[in-house]
Amino acid sequence: MTRHVHGWPAAGPDLLVGETTVAALAERFGTPLYVYSGDMMRERAATLHDAFSGFEILYSIKSNPSPAVCRLLAETGFEAGVSSQSEIDVAIDAGYAPNGMGFVGPAKSATALRHALDQGVGMIYVESLTEIRRLEELAREYDRRLSIALRINTRRRPSSAGELMAGVPSQFGIDEEAVDTVIPEIDRDWLEICGVHTFVASQVMDARSLLMHFETVAALAIEIASTHRLNLQVVNFGGGFGIPYSPAERLLDIEKLGKRIWTHMPTAWRRGYGKPRLCLEVGRFLVGEAGLFLTRVVDVKRSRGTTFIVTESGISGFARPAMDWAQQHPCSVLGKAAKRKTELCTVVGPSCMPSDVLCENVDLPLPEEGDVVVMHNTGAYGMTMSMLDWGSFAAPREVLCTGGNCEISTAERATHPIFAISSA
Repeated sequence: MTRHVHGWPAAGPDLLVGETTVAALAERFGTPLYVYSGDMMRERAATLHDAFSGFEILYSIKSNPSPAVCRLLAETGFEAGVSSQSEIDVAIDAGYAPNGMGFVGPAKSATALRHALDQGVGMIYVESLTEIRRLEELAREYDRRLSIALRINTRRRPSSAGELMAGVPSQFGIDEEAVDTVIPEIDRDWLEICGVHTFVASQVMDARSLLMHFETVAALAIEIASTHRLNLQVVNFGGGFGIPYSPAERLLDIEKLGKRIWTHMPTAWRRGYGKPRLCLEVGRFLVGEAGLFLTRVVDVKRSRGTTFIVTESGISGFARPAMDWAQQHPCSVLGKAAKRKTELCTVVGPSCMPSDVLCENVDLPLPEEGDVVVMHNTGAYGMTMSMLDWGSFAAPREVLCTGGNCEISTAERATHPIFAISSA
C-alpha cells in the first residue's frame, strides 16, 4: 500500500478504505457519496488520547453528526460537545453519557435548556447575562441549584487562525473585561459557577499560538476563581486544532504539543492539588482528514480559455468550498492519480449559481464523462454544512468503513430534526 498525493491510502491509481477500493464503494453505493474511514478516525483518536492523557476530550458533534461516526467515537472514550437540542439527542442515541456532555452555543432557548436539564446534560456553558437569567428561572422552576460554566471571550487571540471566535467582538461568550461585573449579577443561590470555558479560533495550525492560549486560559481561570472565590471543577480550553489543506501545510505535531502544554499549566495542577477537570473540544482534527466526497463528472467543457469539469453535486452536497472564508480542499480524479498529463481545471457543481465551485484552477488529469472527482479532507463540516435541498439535486449518502465493514449512516438521520433530509 502506498499513499496518494493527498495522503489517503492507495494501491496504484486506486484509493483504499481498508481492503476496499473507493471505486468499488462508488459503484456499490452510488454517487454523490461521502466515504469515512473509521480506521483513520480510531488512529487519530488514539493519538489524541495519548498526547493529552491528563485531559477529558469532547468530540464536537457538529463537525460530523453522522450516527455511525458518533457511535464509533463514543466507543473510543470521548465525551460529547453539543451545540443544539437535536445534537443532545444524536449524542445520547450514539451512546454518549449525558452527564459528560458540554452544551455550548450563543442562542440556547429556554426550551433547549430545559431539554438539556431533563436529559441530565452535565455542563452548560453560559454565554450571556440573558442566558444566565434564563437558567436562574429554570433553576427556580426545577427547585434545584444548577451547575454552570462561564464561556469567556478572551482578550488575547491566536496570532494565526482560519476563523477567530475570541479576542474580537463576538457573539460567543462573555467578554473577559466584563466577567468581574457579570459574576456578581449571578444569583449564586440558584446557579453554581463551577467552570470556565473558552474557544478562541478554528483551524489553528500554529502550535505556539495554541501553547499561548493554554497558558492564558490557565492563568485566567485561576484569577477568576481567586477573585470570586469559586471552586472550579472544569476548565475547558476549547480546541480549534487545524488540519492541512495544502501541500505547504504540515499536520500539527500533537504528541509534542501535548507534552509541552503541561509546562504551561499551573504548578498546583501539575501536582494534582485542587485540580479541576481539564477539557478539550476536538472535531475537525479528529475526523476531517478521514473523509472523502465523491461526485461524478457530467460534462467537460471549455469556455474562453478555462476548462470546466461539471459534476452532479456541488454546493447541494458539499457547500464548504463555496464559502468565502473556507480553505480550498484538495481534489483528484478517481483512478487517474498516476496519469502524468494534467490540465488546469475548475471543478463546478450543477447549480445555476456561479459560486457553485468545488475546486478552482487546479492541475488535474482530464476526466471523462462518468469519472469520479474526489474531494479530500471532507470528514468535518461536509454533509451537514451543505445546502441539501438546493435545486432538488440528490442528497449524498454517507458510508463509514471500519476494518472490512462498510455501513450506510445516512438513513438514520431522518429520525432527528437537524437531519430531516431525503436519502438518495
